Amino acid sequence: MPAYGKNLSPPETTALVAFLKTLHPSAQTPARDASRSAVLQ
Repeated sequence: MPAYGKNLSPPETTALVAFLKTLHPSAQTPARDASRSAVLQ
């Protein structure tokens, strides 16, 4: 993912983070990172 640090203003970054948080229901557990278990085995 490209860096957006210089393309988004602080209020735009805050709004983006707030929006992304709405996409994950609070009662749902986070996704498991399958790549970690593949490396550890």
